[in-house]
Amino acid sequence: MNASRPGLSLDGSWQFRTDPHGNLSATTLGQWQTIDVPGPWQAQSDELRFYQGVAWYHRTFEIPVGWSHQRIFLHFGAVDYQAQVWINSTLIGEHEGGYLPFEFDITDALIPSSPNSVLVCVTDPDDDRAQWAVPFSEIPHGKQSWYGPLSGIWQSVKLEARPLVHIRSLQVTPDARTGNVLVATTFSAIADPGAELALTLLDPDGMAVARATTQIQGNSANLTLTADTVIRWDLDHPARYTLRATLHSSAGQDTASTRFGFRTFESRDGCLWLNDRPLMLRGALDQDYYPDGIYTPPSYEFLVHQARLAKSMGLNCLRCHIKISDPRYLEAADEVGILVWAELPNWQHWTPEVGERGLETLHQAIMRDWNHPSVVIWTIINESWGVDLTNPEHRAWLREAYEATKLIAGDRLVVDNSACFTNVHVKSDLDDYHFYAAMPDERPRWREWVRQFADRPRWSYASILPELVTGTERWTTEQGYGDPLPEVERSGTEPLIVSEFGNWGLPSLDGLRGPQQQDPWWFETGDDWGDGVVYPHGIDQRFARLGLAQIFGDYERFSAATRRSELDALRFEIEEMRRHPSIAGYVITEFTDVHWECNGLLDMRRNPKIPLALLAALNADTVLIIDREQGALWAGEQRSVQISVSHWGATALEGAELRWQIVGHDQPVVHMTQQPLTDIPVILPRTTTALGEIAFSAPHMSTTARLRLVVELWAQGQYIATTDLALAVYPRPTGERPVLHIAGSAELQQRLAALPYTLSDRPGDGITVTDFFDQELRERVQQGEHVLLLADTADALAASIGPLNVRLRAGTIWQGSWASSFCWMAGDWPGDGILDDSFMSIMPTHIITGFAQQQFPTNVQAGLCVGWLQKPVALAGTWLLGRGKVTITTFRLRSALGRNPVADSVFDQLLGNG
Repeated sequence: MNASRPGLSLDGSWQFRTDPHGNLSATTLGQWQTIDVPGPWQAQSDELRFYQGVAWYHRTFEIPVGWSHQRIFLHFGAVDYQAQVWINSTLIGEHEGGYLPFEFDITDALIPSSPNSVLVCVTDPDDDRAQWAVPFSEIPHGKQSWYGPLSGIWQSVKLEARPLVHIRSLQVTPDARTGNVLVATTFSAIADPGAELALTLLDPDGMAVARATTQIQGNSANLTLTADTVIRWDLDHPARYTLRATLHSSAGQDTASTRFGFRTFESRDGCLWLNDRPLMLRGALDQDYYPDGIYTPPSYEFLVHQARLAKSMGLNCLRCHIKISDPRYLEAADEVGILVWAELPNWQHWTPEVGERGLETLHQAIMRDWNHPSVVIWTIINESWGVDLTNPEHRAWLREAYEATKLIAGDRLVVDNSACFTNVHVKSDLDDYHFYAAMPDERPRWREWVRQFADRPRWSYASILPELVTGTERWTTEQGYGDPLPEVERSGTEPLIVSEFGNWGLPSLDGLRGPQQQDPWWFETGDDWGDGVVYPHGIDQRFARLGLAQIFGDYERFSAATRRSELDALRFEIEEMRRHPSIAGYVITEFTDVHWECNGLLDMRRNPKIPLALLAALNADTVLIIDREQGALWAGEQRSVQISVSHWGATALEGAELRWQIVGHDQPVVHMTQQPLTDIPVILPRTTTALGEIAFSAPHMSTTARLRLVVELWAQGQYIATTDLALAVYPRPTGERPVLHIAGSAELQQRLAALPYTLSDRPGDGITVTDFFDQELRERVQQGEHVLLLADTADALAASIGPLNVRLRAGTIWQGSWASSFCWMAGDWPGDGILDDSFMSIMPTHIITGFAQQQFPTNVQAGLCVGWLQKPVALAGTWLLGRGKVTITTFRLRSALGRNPVADSVFDQLLGNG
């Protein structure tokens, strides 16, 4: 609500001091430092970065002369967590809660025609239960448990002069189908007889389209206005109306206004509907953190800019994650035209009192944000954080919380628990789920999970099981699921939303460090998550020690390669979801990087990590889906790929055709235009349609090259959509091949016998290739034999090779499902050094530990790291043993040799190192 009242901002410089022992009082404060308001104190200096507890704020102000006959209110946007406020040594009030506004009438404590002082004591508890009545774990705090504490006055402070009787709230509920606007108004006190409320409705052009007047009885009034012509707020046309209210009473005149939008948003038939048309939700998770202010955005213009960036990526929704945003965030979303999925910040330990506190916070937030047309979904719990859904009491509370929230949420949808493995839904308007998989390694795992989720599985809702929650991936089987538990209610028509998925891509350090080339403060954080894999500090040194400059040139090229990998992962994941029209939307993790968490589409400073046009093509209404298993082929080899289209546009596509060509990846090495594919059936909305098969031949080339198959969809002469497939093209090998001696399994001997190598029966004649290393072979190596060990199983290493060990990746940090793993290999490979989709069929399921970092530049041909270049391990490396040496690799070559050009090329390269 905006009010046409005299106001005075108190933003700016305040005096500040910490109170670590909590033993100061309003009369015993001593030395001060200065601090900026608004902004968490942790954002103000390194000394305050991790301070949590009690602190004091102070400043003086003067009341303008013209305010003498008004009531004066002190308004805080948000203070985390508890606040006590004094004016001129008089305690005027207290407030608990870190995310919502509060205010006090300070008139009677003011000194006329004199400087006045305001003193604020802020208490933000940690988890010392002996010290605090309510510890950190029992208050709504969101991602503060991940990224560090946030405390203090983090939203604006202002003074406002109002009549004794004034408008306290202005809630607008528009009906887009009828044009009716229900206005619910509350007042600060019961007005005198004859008081009158006048309402004016202004259209998006500022023209008055309806008026209403009523006599006031009591301290509230409800009126209905009607707009004869409704202009709806929509994504492409975010039209907003203004409701102006004027209160006339003997206390004086008070005017307030608010902006709102006519729109409909609902769930039916397994789909979301915006303004009576089907909507595929295409969102990104937004932690709502900022590069310098942490919780506090730098400006409204900054928020508008980032909302426009989201739309330029093809997104139509931001999921503001377990944080109640600054109201300017929602104002920017309203202005730009993007939906907001809002959430209650989580706590860590549930009790009935904690649940009551959380629900009160949520319901106040719903009321605060009622007039914003962008807000369409509210979530109560995320991933069961703060509740234990194996506990019937917790499930019962969650259902009651859902039903209580539905009563006051209006047309907003409500999610009980945005679920992932180990937790479930109880009763919800959406059937949403989170899933992370490493790419390209876990493509089959992702594909199978998506297939099951698209069929509305039983495992997303609480049902009778031997154990409701286990550490295993519950989706791997639908067997053993019984009836829903007593607290569960499921309609079977809730829209299916993949509400978290994504992969990492490292940011440019130049972009983060800025002109002074200094590491952000948060480079020193993250060391306590995932055994340190997300700790950024020292990444330059790790890059240098691992010898990666030999492959990538410099860190900036390496990070660009990881971002290309992030794009490739998103492309595959989104296309797989869009094969299934039953999936009504998705939310990418995430919109921006947050400190050490690097799965953003933008970095922390809102620099794009992936070209926006490519993201827009991925997140379009109409998306081409291509078979991505065809990434590597021999020069001259013939291939064919299946093409489908996911269409969520408003109208059918008729007269469609596919046009395609093969071009150079970065430059026009080759340009082969093919005959268009026509006779495509009508493409209906909300469908995925098979368009046919494209057949092509890889060009004849003498060197390896990375090409692109570019496919476009046209309809009735109009361009509709495009996609492309990277093609790694390998020339067929020529020249003399090395002599091999085959040891190990019969399968390996049979496979290599079919390949064009010279085979010898004599040990030590040429290079020995084996898939099993035992003590006998170890002794031969010590005498001078050279061995290539294909160790793609943990039992391949039966005898020691120095400190080396072969370990399974699954279930370890090297799996890389959330904090992504990056694999690289030195050599003449098409691409940028990071192993891409063309390596899919041979990607290792095992890793090799034991190589020290200083050995990587000389002894390791292929490696893997996690997150910020942490925990490096080998995928192929050479170890000197006596007078001989062993080159060991976990690439899955045995079954692919002779069938896959990548496998053959990797094998040949490793023989060269043997």
